[in-house]
Amino acid sequence: MVAALLVVFAVATLSMIQLQLDLSKARERRTAVDTKRAFYMAEAGLAEAFHGIASGKSGNVGTPEDPAQFGNGIFFTTAEEEGLGRVTLTSTGLCGAGRSTLSIVIERTSSSVAALGFFGEESVDVEGGATIDSYDSRSGPYVAPLRTNPPPVGAKVGSNQSLMVGGRKGTTDVYGDAQPGPSGVLVRGKKTTISGSTAPFLTANVLDPIVVPTYPLQTSITTSLLRPIATIPAGERAFDTLRVTALTKLVITGPARIVVGDLVVDSLGELYVDASRGPVEFYVTDELALKSGSKYLSTATDPRSVSLMVSGTRAEVAGTGSLHGTIYAPAAALTIPSSFQVYGAASARQLTIAADAKMHFDTSLLEAGANESGLPRMLGWQLVELPNVPVVKLRHDALNELLKQGKRPKKGSKSHFDIGVLPL
Repeated sequence: MVAALLVVFAVATLSMIQLQLDLSKARERRTAVDTKRAFYMAEAGLAEAFHGIASGKSGNVGTPEDPAQFGNGIFFTTAEEEGLGRVTLTSTGLCGAGRSTLSIVIERTSSSVAALGFFGEESVDVEGGATIDSYDSRSGPYVAPLRTNPPPVGAKVGSNQSLMVGGRKGTTDVYGDAQPGPSGVLVRGKKTTISGSTAPFLTANVLDPIVVPTYPLQTSITTSLLRPIATIPAGERAFDTLRVTALTKLVITGPARIVVGDLVVDSLGELYVDASRGPVEFYVTDELALKSGSKYLSTATDPRSVSLMVSGTRAEVAGTGSLHGTIYAPAAALTIPSSFQVYGAASARQLTIAADAKMHFDTSLLEAGANESGLPRMLGWQLVELPNVPVVKLRHDALNELLKQGKRPKKGSKSHFDIGVLPL
């Protein structure tokens, strides 16, 4: 009898141990499943925030106190601006007992070629002594960046093929990226500083042909000493020729869209663009010629206020002035001299930045404009530490706990915050 009792006791003890082991393994499996589901929940939060930024929202989705629901779990995502159009998105997902936090860095992009900065389809040559830097017109007028250590970044110079930066004379500075094409090479001079990326583009950047609008043709304008100042008022117009002769001036008032075959400004002539009331767009179908000794003036400070689009093969910019805007000449070879500064961007089939020239890329062009649809670009991904907030510290299902409290989380699509509205 004693022996039988000992056997029964031993079997019961072993059964209890086996039951505890089975329960422990079941809990581990359930925790592992919940953790993986929470991981996917955090990824859903990142996807929702990514979509929000692409749609013009801030990237903040839900809050720890009022999270968004997805399936049988919840998430909340925060967006932190890093500058230069970059945003860090951090998403925490909760499902059952699982908790996971993921983070990605994205870069807002523009579908406009202007976001490429100073770009050449076939080649770019930045000659000795030239300086290319950046600023953000949304923060105020251009101020020369401080020459810090490490040096500033933000400028963009690139080509679909090879890229040459620097010459035998003078110090050449590119305070930002200088990237050749996928099969191109970067050739730099001895006294050359490039503070950003020099990695080749993974794919070629397409310079789309210019779509020229059609308007009724009006009488060509050629200024003269008898008519020293000619004015084109706001509106949409087309001309065969606009020519500004010596000691005369042509004034164009925005908002305006001008289609012209030849736009020529002779030496001592002046082209004045008043963009204070709206943007001015030039479509030059044959020749753009700002000749040596000519002058360009404008009231614009926004790089989208003035655009020079040359669909023809001849583009000459040899005068003096400061263009707060963009130049786009996909079929032409373009040289920008030291007497002419661009505060914005310029792209051409072949682009030369002349010796001692100073170009300034406006980083506001990195963000999509009102008529653009550029998607953000992901730069990095990582797992991060869980945030120290009450909802994460719950040891049981957070969604069920919220439902018990009478709180029903909204869907992610209804939990976005607009830009400028901070989650409390």
